[in-house]
Amino acid sequence: MVAYIAYYLVLVGFTLANNRTYIARLRLSAENQSLMDALLEEASSREEVIASRTSELSLSNKQLAQQISRRKELERRTQQDLELLNSVINATSDLIFYKDYAANDGRYLGCNESFINFLGRASKDIIRQTDRQFFSEKEVKLIHATDHIALKEGSHVVERWMEDPQGHRVLLSIKLSSFNDTQGNVRGVVGIARDITDQKKTEETLRFQQRSLEHLAHHDALTGLPNRLYLIDKLNHALLSPDLNTASLAVLFLDLDHFKDINDSLGHSLGDEVLRAVSRRLSACVRKADVIARLGGDEFTIVLQGIGSSIIAVEVAQKILKVFQEPLTLSDRTLNVSTSIGISVSPGDGVTTEELLRNADAAMYRAKRSGRNTFMHYSPDMTERALARLSMESDMHTALARGEFHVAYQPQVDMRSGELMGVEALMRWEHSTRGNIPPEEFIPIAEENGLILAMGSWVLEEVCAEQKRLKNAGLSDIRYAVNVSGRQLLNPEFLALVEHIVSTKDCSGSQLELEITESVLLHEPELAAKAMQSFREMGIAIAIDDFGTGYSSLAYLKQYPLNRLKIDASFVRDIVVDPDDRAIAQTIIALGNALDLEVIAEGVETEEQRAMLVSDGCSLGQGYLFSKPISPADLLVYRSSQR
Repeated sequence: MVAYIAYYLVLVGFTLANNRTYIARLRLSAENQSLMDALLEEASSREEVIASRTSELSLSNKQLAQQISRRKELERRTQQDLELLNSVINATSDLIFYKDYAANDGRYLGCNESFINFLGRASKDIIRQTDRQFFSEKEVKLIHATDHIALKEGSHVVERWMEDPQGHRVLLSIKLSSFNDTQGNVRGVVGIARDITDQKKTEETLRFQQRSLEHLAHHDALTGLPNRLYLIDKLNHALLSPDLNTASLAVLFLDLDHFKDINDSLGHSLGDEVLRAVSRRLSACVRKADVIARLGGDEFTIVLQGIGSSIIAVEVAQKILKVFQEPLTLSDRTLNVSTSIGISVSPGDGVTTEELLRNADAAMYRAKRSGRNTFMHYSPDMTERALARLSMESDMHTALARGEFHVAYQPQVDMRSGELMGVEALMRWEHSTRGNIPPEEFIPIAEENGLILAMGSWVLEEVCAEQKRLKNAGLSDIRYAVNVSGRQLLNPEFLALVEHIVSTKDCSGSQLELEITESVLLHEPELAAKAMQSFREMGIAIAIDDFGTGYSSLAYLKQYPLNRLKIDASFVRDIVVDPDDRAIAQTIIALGNALDLEVIAEGVETEEQRAMLVSDGCSLGQGYLFSKPISPADLLVYRSSQR
């Protein structure tokens, strides 16, 4: 039992010892677990911090990488932009450079290819060099002067002639601008220079052309004289001058006599030569202060300023007429040219430009009507006549279209037997409101303004058409005389026109006669003879109308292919009572007989005139003794009454 108890006690003691050990172990294990938990908690906390810091660092690294990438991209783009800018700068033809004036010597910091080429140096030989290495001392002073203006004012533009490496002088337009350093202090200048040599030449050409256009706008291209626009401007200013209070102003209006005949017969080229020669003569007749203008065609105007009296204007007109007495020497001939002059003086004859020109023009037309080659001073009654003339001229332009013109036929008879031998076609104008207008009023105007060509063609067509109608009516053996002006005869197209009319109207040329005034022989004898010969070859007869009233040389008559002379009515009118008129008529009759030409007397109105003319050897007559001008129908009646 003791043993058992002892065993039990030993067992209990061992158990207690083991328990204490176990408990101690348990306590240690618990402490270790607590420590481990603390360590684990701390480790976990540190891991969180590390993870957070790692995340932050990763984000920072990412952001830094992005910044580096953006900076590299920016640097790449900047480099591209710089390369592009450099390419553009080098591609431009403008010279670009920049210079450093920090040390006040203006050394080159950079430039483009165009500037390098202009200097003819390599880039390395330009950078850090000054202008003295490339330009003369004189040019350097000019360059530095303009550079310093730009440094002071911020910018400056200058044009400068310089010499390129080939020795060519070029004009540069240089724009200078200052630039600053990093501290904001002015450091140097940037320059852009452009070669404007060709531009300047173009501008000069344009300016010259502009001046030429302005000159042409105010001057006559043919003669170089001022034109109407210039004249009116000068007159307007002159009339406003205070000098008019103490001195007069005169206007001379000139129109060349028979100039249209020159153009028609000799051509416009020679006509232009005449106008140039006339302008030179007129210029020699006046002072430099006076104005000579060509208004157009053959019209010239002279303005005399500051004259003390109208007598000065008369003296100038007389001087001009005297100068024109000398023939004009042209390239291949000499030509007699005269002029008619009208004078108006301010303030008596007008106080405005329009009045002075209009009144001088009216006076000129009076000079024309007075025989030409003279001058006339304006008088108030001329204005009414000038207005009437203008009205008539205006009406003439439409009279043909309105059918106001017609042809009347005056019989030409054998004064011994009374037999009808022919007729003269006479143009008549029955105005719609003014009634019958005499030929002596409208024919001279038509000759002056050129309408005579159209009117003459119309008359010829009417006569040729009437000739055929009368022939069909039984009147087939008479001659039809048609008046032809000098302008018509000498017109190069007139022959072809007559041929065309005769052909298309089926007219007999052998029954036509062209009556030409004696004055034509005076102005252009050779051309007149050539034209007359052409018509004679067509079978058309030629008569000299109003013979004895002109100044043609009798020696010329035998050179012309004539058929008939017509004694002017002025010699027939008083032939019975005036021995001189009879002597002239007898001379013309004798001349005609000597040259084997028919002679016909115009204006026979009395039996005494008829008898005297017949006794003197003139067998053909025309006048109111036999018949007034009549219609084609009355002409048939007239012929029937003779049988």
